[in-house]
Amino acid sequence: AKRRALMREYGANLTLIEEKMIEQYYAYASRLTQKLKTPFHVDHIIPVSRGGVHTPDNLQVVPAKWNWSKNNRNTEKWHPSPI
Repeated sequence: AKRRALMREYGANLTLIEEKMIEQYYAYASRLTQKLKTPFHVDHIIPVSRGGVHTPDNLQVVPAKWNWSKNNRNTEKWHPSPI
């Protein structure tokens, strides 16, 4: 609940363009999940619990498994492995 409140607080200061960009991150995560049959999440690079903000420049789309393992312990960007 605390995290959701923080995201709402930061969301109040977003421009319309930033709101649309965030929507696009979530839409992209959904499309990847459907296409690859593997869950993907929108991740905060710097976790909200560690002072990160809910803005487009702090978001990335990552595999859910990686996001769960990351928890809020680090601020790494995800780099896909080459196939």
